[in-house]
Amino acid sequence: MKHLLFLSIILSAIACETPEIDIRDTAEFKEWLNEKTNERKAEYYGGDSAMSVFISTQVVYPDAAFEENVSGEVRLQFVINKRGGVQEIQIISDSMGFGLEEEATRVIKETQGLWRPALQLGERVKMKYSIPITFYINYE
Repeated sequence: MKHLLFLSIILSAIACETPEIDIRDTAEFKEWLNEKTNERKAEYYGGDSAMSVFISTQVVYPDAAFEENVSGEVRLQFVINKRGGVQEIQIISDSMGFGLEEEATRVIKETQGLWRPALQLGERVKMKYSIPITFYINYE
C-alpha cells in the first residue's frame, strides 16, 4: 500500500465533507451564480478554500511519480469563459513528467461548471486564472 500522501495546495484548505449531491443542481448554487453585481473576478463556488479542498480530494498521485519519488509544483493557467466554463488549460511551469502535469490538468477539468464568470461593467467577460498544485509524498 502506498505511503500516506500529503497534497499541498498553495491555498488554505478548510476541512469539510464532500456533498453527496451535485451542488450545481441546488438553489443556493444557482442564486450564487446569478448574483447581481457590476464588477467581480471569476470565482470558484465556495471560494479558494473550497477549491483547495476539491482539488486535494480529487488528485490521484500518478503511480510513475510515486514509484520514482517525484515531488514538485505544477503551475496551471486557464481561462474561465463568459459562461463560467474552464478552457485553454496550459502548464506554465517546467515539466516534471511522470504524469504530474496530466493529473493536475485532469483535476482542473473536473471543476467545469463550478465557476462564476467575471463581470466588467455588468457584462460577463473571460478571465485568466492560474493556480499552483504541489505534489508531495509524506513518508511519516
